[in-house]
Amino acid sequence: MLLGLALWLLGRELEIPSGLLSLALFGSLLMRHYWYEYSGVPTLKNDALHGAGFVLLTLVVVRAARLRGVDILLLALGTAFASVKYTGIFFAAIAVAIVLWRAPRWRVAVLLCVPAFFLLTSGHYYLHNFIRYGSPFYPFQINLGFIHLPGTADLSYSSILYNLHDPRLWKALFLPAGGVSPAGLLFPVILAAALLAAAWRCLQALIERRASPLDWTAVCLLCGWMLYFRSVYSACAAPGDLAFLLNGLNSVRYVDGVLAASELFLVALVAPRFPWLAAGLVGVNAASRLFILYSKITFPPIVIIGVIGVALVLLAARRNRSVTVAALIILVAGPFIVQLNRKQWTPQWNELKPLLAKLRGQDLAELAMPEAGYFAGHVVAAGNPVDPSVRSLLPGEVEAIRPRYLAVMIAPGSDTAWQSRYGARLSAWGYQTIAEFRAGALLERRQNPLR
Repeated sequence: MLLGLALWLLGRELEIPSGLLSLALFGSLLMRHYWYEYSGVPTLKNDALHGAGFVLLTLVVVRAARLRGVDILLLALGTAFASVKYTGIFFAAIAVAIVLWRAPRWRVAVLLCVPAFFLLTSGHYYLHNFIRYGSPFYPFQINLGFIHLPGTADLSYSSILYNLHDPRLWKALFLPAGGVSPAGLLFPVILAAALLAAAWRCLQALIERRASPLDWTAVCLLCGWMLYFRSVYSACAAPGDLAFLLNGLNSVRYVDGVLAASELFLVALVAPRFPWLAAGLVGVNAASRLFILYSKITFPPIVIIGVIGVALVLLAARRNRSVTVAALIILVAGPFIVQLNRKQWTPQWNELKPLLAKLRGQDLAELAMPEAGYFAGHVVAAGNPVDPSVRSLLPGEVEAIRPRYLAVMIAPGSDTAWQSRYGARLSAWGYQTIAEFRAGALLERRQNPLR
């Protein structure tokens, strides 16, 4: 909802007609990871929140020449939300710098309010890392031009820019298998057109020495996409495997806000001259994502069509009572639908689920591996309803606590070689494998482990 509201405000700034904006917004919010795939929800690094932060920062950059008090609040919110991921720190710094330059009258307010709100929300995490480790981005090692910050490893190899030489990368982005990208039929066109058009608008504005809202949007989009291409884990976890791209463009969720804003940017470019073409392309984009989304849903097509029909009737009525009824239906039915579709979310761990169900309440914990999804498996290990006794423990915590049962759960696209990394240590702590599967394993601790 937050991302949708931010996109609506940005679309109005770009003067997109209401009807076309509604359809474009609808298509942008149909990305499958919002509904049934990983989106960083179990952790601070929430992809949708990060995307909303990017859009809010872009909105304030566009409005900077006529900044108001409420925009300072939006700038602070955007900084806090975008910074739930490391790349958001860099973009927030760029956005704040642009606002300070374009709105000199508000510099004091920006410099007082934005850092304070940032430190009270997501910023304290980075401040802690900086004080303790000497780098706000620890454990990631940063090598960016003349900037070198300490970390446990240099993960540059996992970025898209590092793997540009690999033809599989280009095929995954622009020539998907079967002709339909996991991000929608038009995603290859959207990505290429957004990058080219944004670069052209920036160059044109630089030559003419004046910039419109579209031009400032283009600046933000280029920054967002370039940060994604340079970001660790944008391509892979293990060197050269491109797992995060080849596994359904999994890492595109890191830039859901950038992608959604890119779609609005292209609509704003095309609609004034070719309104029917813009509407047609937006409709095709939404329809392809609907197809991808509903292909995973277990409801019969007639039920889906019926629900859509009822929703359209309620929307057409445009009466407060109809809106209230629709909201109540969503609130009541939503949890049941989510529960029905829950089994679609984590099929890679289906083999482990029966064993996990038997061991809950018997000192069970999940091993949180930084290179294999961190705490992603905890939502499955803890079950539904959640068993609070099931914990998610980092390797150091496992050594100290040593639960009886330990679940190893590897997230899709992550490094599967957990034995080479942790096998010796787990054995020394007294653990033996009692069941092993393609995406994980279950271990039990001996009564008298080696010390």
